[in-house]
Amino acid sequence: MKKMLLLLCLLSGAVAAEAQIINCEIVRNGKFRIEGSELSYVYMDRRGKSQTEETESGLRIKYRVEWTNECSYNLRITKVEENPEEEAVNLGEVIYVKILSTGNDRYVEERRFTSTGQIKKQLVYFDEM
Repeated sequence: MKKMLLLLCLLSGAVAAEAQIINCEIVRNGKFRIEGSELSYVYMDRRGKSQTEETESGLRIKYRVEWTNECSYNLRITKVEENPEEEAVNLGEVIYVKILSTGNDRYVEERRFTSTGQIKKQLVYFDEM
């Protein structure tokens, strides 16, 4: 009976560990969207070392992407392509991003902004722009 209980404990622990595996490879390239942010929505298109983000207001920013490990990367603002409302943008700013979890249709990321020190946790959906 003790062996059976021990085996059940080991198996349940293995299943729990398996459920928490983060697959960051699936977010390295693709189209994504963030809903419900202060900007209402943000569309992102990440390809290789480049990422473009566009907000509901029409602000479109180009970033250089540098992966620092399997689940973390830096975004450096390289260009403001559109800015119809003349929002303040810090060219050259670096945003540190860490992927916290992944799922079938979404992932959770944490962004740290170097200009303000602000940290934001965001739910990001896979999207077809």
